[in-house]
Amino acid sequence: MVDFTSECWPPSPRYFLPHSMMSAMERRRGGRIDARFWVELSGIDSAPELRKGNLSPTGIYLECDRPLGEPGAVHTMQLATVDHQVSLKALVRVARSVTRPNVWQGVRLEGVGFEFLLAEEAERSQLEQLLRHVVKLQLQKMDELRLDHRFCVHLAGPDGAKRQAVVHHMTARGITLETHWPLSPGSTVCFEIELTAGQPLPIEAEVAEFRHVEGPSGPCFQTELLLRNARLPSSEPLVGPSIAGAIEVLLEESLFHLPANCSSPPKDQLRGSLAHIQLPSLLVFLDLERHSGVITVMQGGRTAQLFLREGQIIDADRVTGPREKARHPSEAPGHDGPRALLREVFHWNEGEFEFAVGPVARADRLQVGTRALLLDLAREIDEHGR
Repeated sequence: MVDFTSECWPPSPRYFLPHSMMSAMERRRGGRIDARFWVELSGIDSAPELRKGNLSPTGIYLECDRPLGEPGAVHTMQLATVDHQVSLKALVRVARSVTRPNVWQGVRLEGVGFEFLLAEEAERSQLEQLLRHVVKLQLQKMDELRLDHRFCVHLAGPDGAKRQAVVHHMTARGITLETHWPLSPGSTVCFEIELTAGQPLPIEAEVAEFRHVEGPSGPCFQTELLLRNARLPSSEPLVGPSIAGAIEVLLEESLFHLPANCSSPPKDQLRGSLAHIQLPSLLVFLDLERHSGVITVMQGGRTAQLFLREGQIIDADRVTGPREKARHPSEAPGHDGPRALLREVFHWNEGEFEFAVGPVARADRLQVGTRALLLDLAREIDEHGR
């Protein structure tokens, strides 16, 4: 249980961004569920703040009234459920951010999408516990529940033939579908939501209204469907607990059954402060993701570069001038090798780091896996400190 002592949060205006803007801004690969969270970001927050956002298996989107970092910035995030029962501490990367004027409040709103950088299985397990607890809490407040996930569905088109559409989002009151043809208000539609974890879920609902919008694949129609007359395969009306049952099925599908190809894309750049991010933690994550590139570490007038190939640290060198590249030891007399430099860099508790993705044309001078190397260096540092 997280040790957050604040029992309340200062009253302030509620800031919201349109979900269309959120979807365009943060293209997460799993479903996402709206909720409030206690959040503390290293280097930004002095204490946990209660923020509205939405959580997915790969990241979290937060709404606030001030900047939370530029894209590519890496922070340590302490995240907890609104009741303080489940928490997660993990590295996060700012994936996207957006601001816009608020005509009512006269301020600029900030929406920030963070991507989780989870290096350990224990962190992934804790995130699943957090997600499941959020689902439990939201199912207790059905009127506030909203699930965003692009489920594929099949329903009859104007010619009677089965056509494909997608679910834009779902609440306890209805489902919003995106189609390439209009549906008639007042009519009844039947469709099946495709599930990877079981048979398709058949649903029958009443068309409330539709509007013409610009979707991810071009112009389309967004149609609001009312669930009060919907039916499940049992032919029982979707009312009361039955609605919750259907939503639980869809929550389980979108949040806990990600497709096999739902892997994280390469991070073209990561940067952050050594005062808030432990370099070994970043290296473990890059090893897990098998990224290649160069980490540039700067403290005061000192600069070092760490070279990674498919996540493995293969070399490390100093940069001797602001316009010079890292030198090979044969070009820098007196250099005491990459291991000694790594030991030194791991002691830097202030400064900045940047990771740039790219091929690395260097020989492997360390010849050891990243995790084994980190354990060796930790032991050497411990022995040297005695």
